[in-house]
Amino acid sequence: MRSMTLARLRAMARAASGDRRRLTIVSGPDGRRWMAWPYGCIELDDRRQAWLDRPVDGCFRWTAQGLALAHCEPVCNLPILRREMLPLLTATNRVSVVPTRWMYEDGLLTRRLLERSDSQHIVVDADLWHAWHVPIGGQVWQIGGRHGALVWASAEDEPSVALLLPVRAEVAPVPPEVAGA
Repeated sequence: MRSMTLARLRAMARAASGDRRRLTIVSGPDGRRWMAWPYGCIELDDRRQAWLDRPVDGCFRWTAQGLALAHCEPVCNLPILRREMLPLLTATNRVSVVPTRWMYEDGLLTRRLLERSDSQHIVVDADLWHAWHVPIGGQVWQIGGRHGALVWASAEDEPSVALLLPVRAEVAPVPPEVAGA
């Protein structure tokens, strides 16, 4: 991950959970550890775990003094993450994804338009995309169809280091040059 710092981890927590700055630390069956939210997760390698004082698995709130134990949100508790999110990180049926230059407003939210290598378009929350993609960098893949999770990995068959869920839109917008054709 090209520019992951403690400040970037805090920015991810803020983008994913707002002022509450909640997160869940969870270990996978392979021993890898993850910082997770209902929208996605990022691997905690040894260096990042040391930054966080090697927390145990559980739910936390990020305070000025570090992580403080907190009540788990129903959609982001350890059993759900282990059962539903972590297995997505090992999926190998991936399609390459690249960001387009297009963003649009959806109510009060800003969305980022991404294009799959099969020319389908998908959308993600622009703030979450920025919080994940800027520090991670590298290749982005999507698992399954256009509502599948986005994962970052160095190659299609390599283990993922992060995951982000796209926006579930009934109709994905297309770039203006495609819409006007």
